[in-house]
Amino acid sequence: MVELLTVMAVIGILTGIAVPRFSEMKIRATITASKQNLAGLANAAQLFRIDRGFYPSSVAYDSRRDLFPITPHYISSIDIPDPFQRKPATDQLETEFDSEVSLREGGDQPAGFVYVHYRDFIGVDIPRIDGIGIYSIGPDRVDSWLSLYPLPEESQNIIRRRLYAYYGESALNAVVVYSPTNGTFTRGDYGVFRGDFNGFVPADFQ
Repeated sequence: MVELLTVMAVIGILTGIAVPRFSEMKIRATITASKQNLAGLANAAQLFRIDRGFYPSSVAYDSRRDLFPITPHYISSIDIPDPFQRKPATDQLETEFDSEVSLREGGDQPAGFVYVHYRDFIGVDIPRIDGIGIYSIGPDRVDSWLSLYPLPEESQNIIRRRLYAYYGESALNAVVVYSPTNGTFTRGDYGVFRGDFNGFVPADFQ
């Protein structure tokens, strides 16, 4: 009996160590894969811009909807969800849900990455910038406004005033860039920019 209790105690200790470690490895692998997807989408949008002279518009601010014009000539599919769009109430990743139903057929589809074309960014009259941003909201599952990252402070303030009407106090939060050096589950978004913002890539996304 004592031996059985000892074994059970050891198993409990090992489980307590292994489960968090496995969860961290799962998140790291997900981030790596999604960064590759972000780069692929951004590069395809850039090729579209070179050929057509403009980027796809950001109407829904969702890569799975707004980037439809780049398929299939520049990328085979845009049906790539942001793995962290699921609400924090569940730790299940968006990519673990059934997403076989195509966007054309409707259905409750997982959200894509945030896609912003700065020419028509929420309809605000800011200086016209020929550039785009595509980003994930990150493992904290909260939009930290990475879309504002490369903009001048004056433009950021104009946009925040518009966002405040929809998001309240959270629209005033500082832009947070995700960095794994602060911990796997730390706050922040990560993504990529193209066009006039090509040099404004967050440090951890090369």
